[in-house]
Amino acid sequence: GARASGLNGTGAMRQGLSTLLLAVSLCAASPGVLATDYTGLAGGSGGSGFDLDCGANMSLIGIQGKAGSLIDSVQGVCAQFNADGTKLGSNVLTGKAGGAGGASYDLQCLNGTTVQGITGHTGAYVNDLKLRCSGTTPAITESAGRATGSWFAQSCPVNMDARLIRGRSGLWVDAIGLGCKAAQRLRVGAVSIASAVRVGQAAPLTVTMSLVPVENISVRLNSSNERLVPTPGVVTVGSTTTKATATVAASEMGCARITASYKGASASADMVVHGAASPGISVKGPATIGRYGPGATLTVSIPSPSPVYTAIVLSVGGPVGLSGPAVYLSSTVVSIAPNAVSTTFQVQPRHLGCSLIDARVGTGGGAKVTHAIMVVE
Repeated sequence: GARASGLNGTGAMRQGLSTLLLAVSLCAASPGVLATDYTGLAGGSGGSGFDLDCGANMSLIGIQGKAGSLIDSVQGVCAQFNADGTKLGSNVLTGKAGGAGGASYDLQCLNGTTVQGITGHTGAYVNDLKLRCSGTTPAITESAGRATGSWFAQSCPVNMDARLIRGRSGLWVDAIGLGCKAAQRLRVGAVSIASAVRVGQAAPLTVTMSLVPVENISVRLNSSNERLVPTPGVVTVGSTTTKATATVAASEMGCARITASYKGASASADMVVHGAASPGISVKGPATIGRYGPGATLTVSIPSPSPVYTAIVLSVGGPVGLSGPAVYLSSTVVSIAPNAVSTTFQVQPRHLGCSLIDARVGTGGGAKVTHAIMVVE
């Protein structure tokens, strides 16, 4: 309903202090709220402070409440968005601030857009209110309240979403502003898996989302190697966590890139499966090397020293592309010096892919071990 425009002595004093209080409010971030940038407050100096917070995992998409010739009350409308711009789950409402008078209004940004600013008119109170949205359909919403008084506009910085409504209120909304934070969307944040395991072992895998989803979601897992696949192939991330787990059974030697995908975004991790451990020889070194990198140094060891040179025969196996194996060796025979237990050899990248490097003691039936290595971008 309509509100009287006159001020009594108390109201005049409140208005007289508005400049000082507004200056203080611009510097004060309310404790515990989930924003990193705060707009100023538009309006008068009366009322009690409020923060209506969407929380860490959602963005402000609208403001609803009641209004007449003034904005009687405000309440945030929040939603979570996927990386592809689709909304996940239902809208969630914040608490309310202000009084109970006036007629209901509902201002919302549409088509997957979020609130990035507010505009309207103020005097001693907030007289009317519009939303500025991140998209152009519409860029500015319709108005609630009555467009009288001094015009104002408050906006979040570029690439930030409004995350909360802040201000002061009593029977009406005295002042209003926004709290902003970098725009966040629900996406696969990371895939983690042991970079190297031995054949016959199981490699635990963890998918981590960028946000806690507001409802259960399904994330699809794929492998570049049809013989090294995650189980299950689809994992569920619940509404109270960012993580889900799976397992890759290392049933044979080789390499794989495991990719987790959800709503237009994905993340990957690489793993290799070495041959079974051998008591007579071991090879240690990186599991992956860069396609255009300097190569890698691997160390081959035997369990005890010999009084003479020990020959180690090296060869490259595994999948062979049109350009040959994914890596090549600087030497096919290296020697461990007398009374030593190890030596090194160099592996150079040839093209993207997977190679299995066999290392054997001597040229006969000596101990053998296989080291898998993957060439990546």
